[in-house]
Amino acid sequence: MSISRHPVVVAGLLVLAPAAAGALDLTGKWRFESGSYVELVQVTQSGSALSFSLAGYAFSGSLGSPGTFTSYEVDATSPNRANVFGRVMPSGNLLDGRVVVAFSGDPPYGVGGVVATRCTCDDGNTTNGDGCDATCQVEACWTCAGDPSICSPAGDGSACEDGSDCTTGETCTAGACGGGAPVSPCTDMTGRWNRHAEISGGAPGPSSVDFASQVTQRGTDLVFRNPASGNAGDVGTIDPVTGNFDVRAVNSDLFCSPFDPLTGSVAPNGLTYAATGTVDFPLPATPDHCGTYPLTENATRCGTGTIDLTETCDDGNLDDGDGCSATCGVEPCWTCSGEPSACTPLTGTPCDDSDPCTSGDTCTSAGACVGGPIVCAPCLACGAGGACVAAPRSPCKASARPEKSVLAFKNVADAEKDKLAWTWKRGAPTMLGELGDPPGGDGYVLCLYDETGVVPALLFRATVPGGGTCDGGPCWTPKSDRGFGYKNKAGAPDGVVSTRLRSGDPASAVVKGSGPLLSSHAYGLPSVPLSTPFRVQLQGDAGFCAETRYDASGVLKNDPAHGTFKARGVP
Repeated sequence: MSISRHPVVVAGLLVLAPAAAGALDLTGKWRFESGSYVELVQVTQSGSALSFSLAGYAFSGSLGSPGTFTSYEVDATSPNRANVFGRVMPSGNLLDGRVVVAFSGDPPYGVGGVVATRCTCDDGNTTNGDGCDATCQVEACWTCAGDPSICSPAGDGSACEDGSDCTTGETCTAGACGGGAPVSPCTDMTGRWNRHAEISGGAPGPSSVDFASQVTQRGTDLVFRNPASGNAGDVGTIDPVTGNFDVRAVNSDLFCSPFDPLTGSVAPNGLTYAATGTVDFPLPATPDHCGTYPLTENATRCGTGTIDLTETCDDGNLDDGDGCSATCGVEPCWTCSGEPSACTPLTGTPCDDSDPCTSGDTCTSAGACVGGPIVCAPCLACGAGGACVAAPRSPCKASARPEKSVLAFKNVADAEKDKLAWTWKRGAPTMLGELGDPPGGDGYVLCLYDETGVVPALLFRATVPGGGTCDGGPCWTPKSDRGFGYKNKAGAPDGVVSTRLRSGDPASAVVKGSGPLLSSHAYGLPSVPLSTPFRVQLQGDAGFCAETRYDASGVLKNDPAHGTFKARGVP
């Protein structure tokens, strides 16, 4: 948890009197946030009793009596004494809390805040786009069930939510949620707001402050976040019909009021709001006492056509892709001026598309930053930082009987006697078109990857060029309507003298090589003994890939004295 320590000594923790059971049931999985700390937590409620484990603390306590907001409080005794208390929003899907922890040492106490949202799914990852998003919510036009959640796309015509509280009746079409009718009157605060707060009453520090917040509204729940860090600040509720809202932020000073409240109302056009509240600060002369100071706040949101505070443009809408983003920032490859902002693309200007695996990034006439892919040598692919690294292709077809797929080679001092043979039998079903057009130029490469370490390493590769003339005729020839054959007595460039590809169910492949060219190039024939596990892939320019994996259990020969190796594949 994110806790601010304070060098003070008090007799005990803040404790609220237990109250009667409320109507809410908080049982289920919740996503707790405390600053940058995030943890999925299983909450258990029985009557008014609550319990959960968070950040290594086993909390237990009670839920208060129902009202506009329902209070709760829980305590823990190990590894330190800790107390969390706050309120649950009327939706039952959002809560806030103030955390007080008694540390051993100096300073002895820490104060922080928590925000928790009820999960509607948990698929065990934080990836968006797979049905269950990074915040454990079911994504639009998906259905999820189970724990861990298994998610599947919803069919066309299924009801969905497009993320706006001001539309209704949305349905799914080709995986997209839309077609809803507007709700009126309705306020949706979701988006970036530029806030101006003035503090009166002689408060210590500045009398006014300008800052931005990214607001998320779900139904009646509101969360204000720092746009840079994503950390939650004000949390509370809104009435979407009237635009009236009630939020508060945790005060991290132990002796001050635990929460700084703010209530206000959004204008009918949804572009501004006015609010009042209070904020507590420690008194300079007596820091174990706090003063409460009035606060007034006015805010504007992106899309008014007027550039405010943190905005660098404002074109009067909330659309991305037109030069001025939905958060009122000038987008890459654009220039904007005026109020409302008029934006034009910077055609031909160098840019950065944030993809390390592209180069020559340039702005197009449509305002997009486009680069060409970094081309890596065979068996390698662009990785982190734009470097070419060993990269087994995925997906890659396996064999139904991997023990029938054999790798054998001989690597001795007399390179004329070097040999290699790899067979892929009983391969996964393959259409003829998947093999590409080798006579027309689609080449292949045989790759051997060492997988004894955390990341794979390339040990051997041998290319089989597409097209070309070998031994007075085409190197590649069609074999009836099932596949292709390759013959090259010279073995140029990497020692492969024959290859056979066969489509069907099952499919098959054979690659054979001989002579000094097997070793006289980068990533030549490996020496013996060969470490396991490793993987062999046959990769085609047109996308075909066949593979076999090998480990120690499949090794038949690994003889350094004679330079010979032979192994059968394993599942």
